[in-house]
Amino acid sequence: MAAIHHTRQYRLCVQELKNRGRYQNCFTCDRRLDATKRRGHPEHMTLGHIHSIEDGGAPYDPRNYAAQCAPCNYGEGGRVSLAIQQGRHRTELTTSPDWA
Repeated sequence: MAAIHHTRQYRLCVQELKNRGRYQNCFTCDRRLDATKRRGHPEHMTLGHIHSIEDGGAPYDPRNYAAQCAPCNYGEGGRVSLAIQQGRHRTELTTSPDWA
C-alpha cells in the first residue's frame, strides 16, 4: 500500500481533496481540519480512504477518500496493517468478547 503514496496520481488526489475546501471535518471523528496546516499541526488534513485499500477500496477514486485527521488516519491504518500481518480480519478489531 505504501507505494501508492509516492505516485503522481496520489499527489493529484491530495490536491483535489484540498480543492474541495480549506476547512473540512475528519470523516472519522468530525475534528475540524485546515488544508493549509502542515504535518504535525493538530488541524493538519490527510487523505483517508473510506474503504481501505487492503479490503479492495479504490486508491484513487474520489468517492473513496475524504479528509481525515492524522491520528484517525495513521491509527486506523496501523491497526489494520498489523491485523493483516497477524492473519486477522479488520472486523475483529472492533468486536469485543463482551458483545458475544
